[in-house]
Amino acid sequence: WEYRTLVGLLETTDTLGNVVRGSHLKSVNEAEVQKLGEEGWELVGVTSINFQGTTRNVIMFFKRQKA
Repeated sequence: WEYRTLVGLLETTDTLGNVVRGSHLKSVNEAEVQKLGEEGWELVGVTSINFQGTTRNVIMFFKRQKA
Protein backbone atom coordinates (compact mmCIF):
# COMPACT_ATOMS: atom_id res chain seq x y z
CA TRP A 1 0.00 0.00 0.00
CA GLU A 2 0.95 3.61 -0.46
CA TYR A 3 -0.65 6.45 1.46
CA ARG A 4 -1.45 10.09 0.89
CA THR A 5 -2.92 12.83 3.03
CA LEU A 6 -4.85 15.91 2.02
CA VAL A 7 -5.39 18.78 4.44
CA GLY A 8 -8.56 20.80 4.06
CA LEU A 9 -9.11 24.27 5.48
CA LEU A 10 -12.48 25.05 7.07
CA GLU A 11 -13.08 28.71 6.52
CA THR A 12 -16.71 29.76 6.73
CA THR A 13 -16.73 32.91 8.84
CA ASP A 14 -19.29 35.31 10.24
CA THR A 15 -19.15 39.09 9.83
CA LEU A 16 -16.66 39.34 12.72
CA GLY A 17 -14.29 36.85 11.13
CA ASN A 18 -15.12 34.01 13.52
CA VAL A 19 -15.30 30.49 12.15
CA VAL A 20 -18.91 29.33 12.03
CA ARG A 21 -19.86 25.88 13.29
CA GLY A 22 -20.70 23.53 10.46
CA SER A 23 -18.14 25.16 8.16
CA HIS A 24 -17.44 23.70 4.74
CA LEU A 25 -14.10 22.82 3.21
CA LYS A 26 -12.64 25.78 1.39
CA SER A 27 -9.26 24.61 0.15
CA VAL A 28 -10.35 21.17 -1.12
CA ASN A 29 -13.02 20.78 -3.75
CA GLU A 30 -14.99 17.82 -4.98
CA ALA A 31 -13.12 17.74 -8.30
CA GLU A 32 -9.80 17.32 -6.48
CA VAL A 33 -11.09 14.37 -4.47
CA GLN A 34 -12.71 12.91 -7.60
CA LYS A 35 -9.34 13.07 -9.41
CA LEU A 36 -7.67 11.15 -6.58
CA GLY A 37 -10.35 8.48 -6.90
CA GLU A 38 -9.72 8.23 -10.65
CA GLU A 39 -6.02 7.72 -9.88
CA GLY A 40 -6.91 4.75 -7.66
CA TRP A 41 -6.78 6.49 -4.27
CA GLU A 42 -9.41 5.38 -1.75
CA LEU A 43 -10.49 7.66 1.09
CA VAL A 44 -10.05 5.60 4.26
CA GLY A 45 -10.33 8.16 7.03
CA VAL A 46 -10.94 11.76 8.03
CA THR A 47 -10.00 13.50 11.25
CA SER A 48 -10.18 17.07 12.47
CA ILE A 49 -7.45 19.34 13.77
CA ASN A 50 -8.64 21.46 16.66
CA PHE A 51 -6.99 24.64 17.93
CA GLN A 52 -8.27 26.35 21.05
CA GLY A 53 -11.60 24.53 20.80
CA THR A 54 -12.23 25.35 17.14
CA THR A 55 -11.87 22.97 14.21
CA ARG A 56 -10.02 24.79 11.46
CA ASN A 57 -8.69 21.91 9.39
CA VAL A 58 -9.43 18.32 8.51
CA ILE A 59 -6.99 15.69 7.31
CA MET A 60 -8.18 13.13 4.77
CA PHE A 61 -6.26 9.86 4.51
CA PHE A 62 -6.11 7.98 1.22
CA LYS A 63 -4.52 4.66 0.26
CA ARG A 64 -3.97 2.66 -2.91
CA GLN A 65 -2.22 -0.55 -3.71
CA LYS A 66 1.33 -0.16 -5.04
CA ALA A 67 1.72 -1.14 -8.65
